[in-house]
Amino acid sequence: MSVEFYEENQFNKTASSQPGNKNSSSLSKWLISNAIVKTEKGANQLILTVAIIFFVASGIILALGGNKTDGNTPDGLYIEDISPDQSQNLSPEYLNSLPSRNEKNI
Repeated sequence: MSVEFYEENQFNKTASSQPGNKNSSSLSKWLISNAIVKTEKGANQLILTVAIIFFVASGIILALGGNKTDGNTPDGLYIEDISPDQSQNLSPEYLNSLPSRNEKNI
């Protein structure tokens, strides 16, 4: 039983390190052709960096959540949410401005 070893040079050439490779993405080719980056490796790094920035921005936007009210009620509050004890401390103008869940707003 014999064992054969291959030269390391065969394995050092990766597909992405060869210029003009058919496995290159269209975006990488476009970045290189428009002189935004010089090499395919630089194009891949730029694409990865932009993707990471967009993922982080998406996470921040989702974490902040935006305005949670439905836009029709002040502070997202309905008249039914206020207890009788609380209503004594609020002005009649404010209480009258609150919508009811029983009324349909069109």
